[in-house]
Amino acid sequence: MSRTDESIITLIREAFRDVSLGNGDGLRKAKSLDDYGEGYTKERIELDAKEKAEGWQSLNAKDLDENEVALSFFDPEGMRFHLPAYMIYHLDDAFHVADILFHLTDVNNDHARKQFSLLNQKQRNAVREYLLFIKDEMGENAFWCPGFEALETALEQYWTPE
Repeated sequence: MSRTDESIITLIREAFRDVSLGNGDGLRKAKSLDDYGEGYTKERIELDAKEKAEGWQSLNAKDLDENEVALSFFDPEGMRFHLPAYMIYHLDDAFHVADILFHLTDVNNDHARKQFSLLNQKQRNAVREYLLFIKDEMGENAFWCPGFEALETALEQYWTPE
């Protein structure tokens, strides 16, 4: 399969099309967990509720990047809801801080596996194709790139094909 960033984005959008936040943690609630619940103000609660109502497609890169610590604190529903936006914006090179690759490749622990536990096979496949695209983009000398070994290990041991 020839991969382009547009084909990967289409695959991600299709796989996560009907995903809702449900009772999961919104972006700002998950970020507040890093501060032991401090800072989850009425305004932030309202922003989370608005994003929940509008769907993951309404998330914007600036908010995701500014709240990137939330990636470490999402519950499974929160991760499934935010993951497609993080991957798409990463492909658009829209982040200064957020490192979704770290979270998708650091999967040899119970916390990470729990965060991705709600992904169905179609969604797991979209993540795999995204990671394969990133690996292809690294090029011939990819083994010199930081994180390459973790990426290969994650593809071989966790993000396996159906």
